[in-house]
Order: sequence, then C-alpha cells, then structure tokens
Amino acid sequence: MSATQFYTSTPSPDAIFKEFTAYNWDKDQRFQQGLQSILTKSYDDSAKKEEAIEKAKCFYYSKFFRPINYLQYLKWKSDQSSASPSPDISNDIVPTIASQSSPAEKEEKNPDILWQPSENKVSEPQYPRSFQELCEMVARGEEVPGIRTIPNKINEAPPSESHLAPRRKPWETKKEGAEGPSAVQTADEKQ
Repeated sequence: MSATQFYTSTPSPDAIFKEFTAYNWDKDQRFQQGLQSILTKSYDDSAKKEEAIEKAKCFYYSKFFRPINYLQYLKWKSDQSSASPSPDISNDIVPTIASQSSPAEKEEKNPDILWQPSENKVSEPQYPRSFQELCEMVARGEEVPGIRTIPNKINEAPPSESHLAPRRKPWETKKEGAEGPSAVQTADEKQ
C-alpha cells in the first residue's frame, strides 16, 4: 500500500492512537525544544508533569500530523492497559506519519480547517495558520491567499441621475395648489 493510498481513507481512532504511541518523540527536535519550555515550569507532582507532557504530545501531533482528542486518547490508553495486547500487532509494524507524509498531506490534515465542509476546502484558498505566519508573509511581500485585490482607482462608471425632488427642510412649507420645486415656500417668503 502506497503512502497516498494509506491517507485517502480516514483511519480508525485505534489506528491513529497506535501511530501516535509509536511516534519517536525523542528524535523530533522541534518537539523537544517546545517540551523544554513547558518543563521549565516547576511541577509539584510527577503525575502533573506526565499529564503536561501527554497534553503537549497531543497538541503537537494534532498540529503537525493528525488531530487527536486528548480525552479520547486517555480513554483508549486505559482500555488498552486493561485489555491484553494482541500478539500480532507490534509497534515496529505500525508506520509513522512523519516518515510517509509529504508537506502537502500535512497541510490537508490541518485541524484548523477540519470543521469546514469538504467542498469549501477545495474551492476556497487556505489562510495562514497563525498571525505570525501572516506577518511574515506581509514582511516578505508575498501575496496572502484568500485576500481580494482591490484596485487603487476611482469608479469609472458614470454617476446615477437623481429622480426624486430634494427633501424639504424643516422650515420650508408647501404652497397650496402648486407642485414641483417652485411650490416650496420658505419662512422668509411668507412675510
């Protein structure tokens, strides 16, 4: 099965969680740098520290690979520890997404746009994921996807003609029996 065939169908949550647990976190330098900044906070309890690490892993994996719900993962993990592991599946066989997915496939799995209907994903341009990316694109002079280009000129169409009589001012009154603009009489004309 090729990598493109592997990702065309949505895998089961069980398969996603197995890929997640099989991922080599120690070799991922970007994750390790972020983890160090998280671990600088002093944790009183080692359980809280482990929970923070698990949450960081779920966040990182969801951002760069596939979306993972932390609570569902904990439920799956507790179910796996209570059930006996099957001997025919090993962590060596489970492929990792990082080794098989291309950057284009990673962008397709962006959790920020998963809530949108599938027809909108194809037809509309993808916006930058973060404000920082947007700022970097503007600083480099790149075109931001999804932004309309408005021409810097005045409307060249001829202006429309007025078909209504001008509104009367509060101090103007209508002459009796007359119509049109000359029918308006001001307070000065009455005297």
